[in-house]
Amino acid sequence: MKAAEIVSEFFQREANQDIQGMGSLMSSDIVYEMPFGLQAGQIKGKEKLLQLLDQFIGKENGMYAAWEISNIRVYPVGDGKTELVFAEMESKGTVKQSGFAYAQSYVSLVQVSDGQICLWREYFNPIPLQHALASIDDHK
Repeated sequence: MKAAEIVSEFFQREANQDIQGMGSLMSSDIVYEMPFGLQAGQIKGKEKLLQLLDQFIGKENGMYAAWEISNIRVYPVGDGKTELVFAEMESKGTVKQSGFAYAQSYVSLVQVSDGQICLWREYFNPIPLQHALASIDDHK
């Protein structure tokens, strides 16, 4: 598969809340970065990232009773040596504990190496996520 196909499949698996399927497209040393996240930083390693994804969007363990990603668009870029893809998408979710309606737009820069995603840099507005998390605290 080409990088754009891998990235498209990756986000389709996220839309389906298929965490293990997402993991099968990641390198073991993947780096996930959230430059504008609530706690801007990075997560290194597939296992740590899979735990985070399961906590947020996992079907059984995640914080959402309903999760949807739509309008996935991928744009391959680069010089042919580095497999980079930009992706845009929207998401909607309903927080299990509170019923809060979460909505978000994302832009991601994804690097693919040897057929696996090795870098996922995700840009999003942290305020909707902050409200979703606060809605859980309000219902404890």
